[in-house]
Amino acid sequence: MTELCKPCGEQLAQNFDSSYDANVDPVKTYSDSLSADLDFYQRVRDTKRNGTRKHVYSDVLKRETGNSFLVKAGQVIRIEQRPSADGNNGRTQIMDVLMVTTDLEQYSDHLNSTAIEGFNQRLYSGIWSQSRHFRKMATLVEDEFPYEQLPEGFTHIWLAAHCSPEYIGLAHGLDKVTNSCHETSCMRLVEFLLSRTLKTKRSVKR
Repeated sequence: MTELCKPCGEQLAQNFDSSYDANVDPVKTYSDSLSADLDFYQRVRDTKRNGTRKHVYSDVLKRETGNSFLVKAGQVIRIEQRPSADGNNGRTQIMDVLMVTTDLEQYSDHLNSTAIEGFNQRLYSGIWSQSRHFRKMATLVEDEFPYEQLPEGFTHIWLAAHCSPEYIGLAHGLDKVTNSCHETSCMRLVEFLLSRTLKTKRSVKR
């Protein structure tokens, strides 16, 4: 340090506060922003145990079909696999879940979700929307899967890019090509939006 700058350096050292400030700690603010509200989600889980959860809607999906429905903030979606159901041959089926906001501005994004949660979903893992929004759309509040029946190191919930009819053709032969879960979900979403639009038009006409 030159003699010309020495007084400036001494003044800076006197005014510099080296004490820890959690409000400007990027690691802590990052962690706090992504942490799940465990007390809240425990109360959500308790609604099942204490019988205060109200049933709103249910559906049974057959293979290679899908459904689209409105879920309000605070409501719970329960996905139940039924290996013993007719046609399932004692095996569970793959089920894709896609989420879109009602204004169609945000959708569940596997890249953002895996960046925060990793590839395997676990209790309190979140589903996040795409970049530019990057908001949590849902949280896994219960997992009743019988893990003791899975081989060691395996999981049953994961995040990944969707497949396509072309992938299915490569795996099973071109004569076995069917819609992927993604195409099926998009079809159901379009049907759902059209039905709501028609209902709105009918209400306006009345």
